[in-house]
Amino acid sequence: MSLGEFFRQLEYKSLWRGVAFLKIDRWAPSSKTCSVCGHVNADLTLSMRQWKCVCGAEHHRDINAAVNIVAMAV
Repeated sequence: MSLGEFFRQLEYKSLWRGVAFLKIDRWAPSSKTCSVCGHVNADLTLSMRQWKCVCGAEHHRDINAAVNIVAMAV
């Protein structure tokens, strides 16, 4: 099954059950955006797993992305 079909089915089943189905933009900079101040770290590369924002917040790349995705979906 293609990924597009998977998301189509998720959306269909969510509507059928009365549950909200939210998607964010595929190219949203969720890893590069500080979840504290919103600053976008354009210099962040895939090999950098942890980074420190200009506001002083320290982030793990995946955890920061998860926090940002939740915030974008709400």
